[in-house]
Formats: sequence, structure tokens, C-alpha cells
Amino acid sequence: MRRFCLTALMLFSLVACTQDFSPDNPLDPENPDYLAPIVSITSGPADGDTLGTTTAVFQFEGNQTAMLYRTKLNLYPWSEWKLNQSVTFEYLDEGNHQFSLQTKYTTGDTSVVLSIHFTVDALLENSIWLSPGEVKLIDNHPIQISVRLDEWSLPFVMGSVAIEINPAIMQFDSVEAGSLATNGLPFLLWQAESENEGVVHIDFSVLDNNGDAIDGSGELLCLYFSVLSTSFQEEFISLNGGQNGTILRDANNDSISISNGQENIIYQTVIKSP
Repeated sequence: MRRFCLTALMLFSLVACTQDFSPDNPLDPENPDYLAPIVSITSGPADGDTLGTTTAVFQFEGNQTAMLYRTKLNLYPWSEWKLNQSVTFEYLDEGNHQFSLQTKYTTGDTSVVLSIHFTVDALLENSIWLSPGEVKLIDNHPIQISVRLDEWSLPFVMGSVAIEINPAIMQFDSVEAGSLATNGLPFLLWQAESENEGVVHIDFSVLDNNGDAIDGSGELLCLYFSVLSTSFQEEFISLNGGQNGTILRDANNDSISISNGQENIIYQTVIKSP
């Protein structure tokens, strides 16, 4: 009797498992025609591409309909799983980037991660810009922004940088000389801010007369800001290149023209609240 019950139980389990399997279900891994999820990029930068813009748009698709997708840029966390088959990245920094993409079936089976590398080269020679292009606030941590030079071949010995902020949202805390400015040069910097108007002026100069000057590529200044309120979606820290704004001077005290156009100045960092 015990052997009969055991045999019946085994037969019932076999029938139940057989009923759960649907040979017509292409998403069932037990299906002999099952294909693992696959994702491909249909439009956007290819691996190894160089972009002349700070925006990248990717479109992609999977090998089945109604699949879910998630994306990742550089060291940022993965996005949530979504049905969207495109993603746009704005305010990209100069330099190298990695875009990663993954898809999955509604059953939960995931594809292999697809990654491509591309480079942003949106600046011309003798460019001044703010980095990073985008900051996502984390628990009201201070904001760190760099004023950087790109392929600067017009040596200068002094200057003034004007930074615009929304004083109701953030406040300027401090400034430090960047690695480019302190590369063996005696360097002095000081600030005079107009907090009510939301403009911070930072002046700097090389201290000797031995012909030393600043040029090349790298970080000129490093600035720190505190967040006063997170009741916003997007705010901007801007580099003012207009009249009474950012200006550089050579050894003869002649000003070096800085265009306020996007062709050789990326003048904003976008701040995004949590």
C-alpha cells in the first residue's frame, strides 16, 4: 500500500510538471526553441565613436516584444527596468564614457550586458569649461565644481572668473587652486563675492615675473558650494563670460578674448535634486 501511494504521488508530480510546460511558450527555458534575451543598439554612438556634442541619444531593441530595459552611464547606478527603448544623456563631460545596456523577459531572464565606449570632444582649442556637466544631489552633500581649460595655448598670468548661482538655492563656500594652476607656479587667488546678486568673482595671478604662465589642459580652480534648499528639479551653476565676467590677461595685461558661445565654452553645470 505504501509503495502504491509513493508511485501514485510520483505520477501525479510528473503529470503536474508536464502540464506546467507549454511547448508554445517561447519564453519558457524548457522549450527546445527557447532563445535567451538579446539586446542590440539600433541608433546612437557606436563603440569607439567621437562626438562633437555634449548630448548622446541611444535607441535599442530586444529579440521579443514587451521586453524591459535598463541603462547605465559610467559609474552612475543602473536605471530602473522600463519599457522605454531609448535614452538621452545630456551635459556630458569632455573625455571618455561607457554606456551599458541590458534587457530581460517578463519572466525575469536577463540578457548579457552590452557595453560600448565613446568619447566626447565638443570643445575647440583654447576652451574654458565647467566640470562635471551634471551633478545629482545626494543627501545634501556639498557640490564640487571645477573650472577647467582645454588645449589652452594662449598663456596668461592673471584673471578673474565669474560664477553665477541662485542664492536662494545654494551658497558659495570656498575655492582652491587646481592642479594646472599649482603645477610648480607661485600662485595667489582670492575671492570677492556678491552673494545677494548670486555672482561670485574669483581673482588669481602668478606671483613672479620670470615669464611663467598658465596654459595646457587641466583644472584651473576647484569650487565648493552648499545646498540651502532641495525644493527644485534643476538649477544651474554658470560661468559668466560676458562683460564684467570671466576674463584672462597675458603678461602685458592685455585681455584674452573668451567666447560665450558653445563652440569653445561649456559654461553651465546642471544640479538635479534627488
